[in-house]
Amino acid sequence: MKLVPVDDRRHSLSDVTEMLGIEGLLDRHPSNLSGGETQRVAIGRALLASPRLLLMDEPLAALDMDRKAGIMPFIERLRDHVGIPIVYVSHAVEEVIRLADTMVVLANGKTLANGDVEDIMSRLDLRPHTGRFEAGAVIHVWVSGHDEDNMLSELGFGAGLIWVPKLEFPRGTPMRLRIRARDVSLGTSKPQGSATLNNFKGNVVEIEHVAPGVSPHVDVLVNIGAPIIARITRRALAELDLKPGKEVYVSVKTSAIDRQSLGLGRRR
Repeated sequence: MKLVPVDDRRHSLSDVTEMLGIEGLLDRHPSNLSGGETQRVAIGRALLASPRLLLMDEPLAALDMDRKAGIMPFIERLRDHVGIPIVYVSHAVEEVIRLADTMVVLANGKTLANGDVEDIMSRLDLRPHTGRFEAGAVIHVWVSGHDEDNMLSELGFGAGLIWVPKLEFPRGTPMRLRIRARDVSLGTSKPQGSATLNNFKGNVVEIEHVAPGVSPHVDVLVNIGAPIIARITRRALAELDLKPGKEVYVSVKTSAIDRQSLGLGRRR
C-alpha cells in the first residue's frame, strides 16, 4: 500500500481487513496462518495495491472442502463490494457457478462459449467441458420466506417457489441456486401423495444426444419458467416417450439442495 500514491489508493487497511475478516491476524506470523487465512491475507495484499483488475488463478485449488467453504463468502463479498473486475480462473465448475457473472469456457487454447452463467450451464452441448458429473442448472432466486417450525426456507423465482433447508438470510436476499441434474426426476403425470415439496410443470426443450453404449443416462433440458436439467436412464427416456415440446412434471428433493449449491447473487 505504501508504494501506491495517496491519491491513487482505493482501499484502506481497515476496510480491507474488515471485509476479509482478518483483523485478528495482523499480529500473526505468516507461518502460523492456516491455508484459508493465508489466501484471505493474499487477497488483502492484492487489494491494498489498488489494482484496476484482479486476477485470481485457481485461488482455492490447494484448499480442502471445509476451507473452501470458509473462504467462498469472502470472495463473494469481494465481488459485490470492491467494484473492480475479477478474472477468476478455475477447473472447479462449482466455484465458477457460485461466483461468476459471465462465464467463458476454454479448451485447447480456444474460446468455446461465453455468456451468462445460467445460459452456459443450460447448454447440453458443453457437457464434456462444464463437467458431466456435476452437470446442473443455475437459477437466480430470492429468499421469499422461512418456515421456522420445519427449518425450511422458501426461494422465489420467475415461475414459482423452491423449498430448501433453512437459510440464515433475510427476505429479499438475492441468491444463485444450482440444481444438479442427478437430483432431478421427471414424469408425465402430476405427482400424487409425494413427499417431495418441489414439483413443477414444464416442457422438454432438448434431449442430449449420447451414442449407444457410451452411457446408460441422458440429460434432458426442461423449461419450468427457468431452465432445469434432469439426468434419466435411456430406458426411462423410451418409456416416457420424451420429445422436445412434450409436457412433463419435474421433482426436486429439498434434501438434495445443500449450502454448497447456493451462493449470494446480485440484486437485479
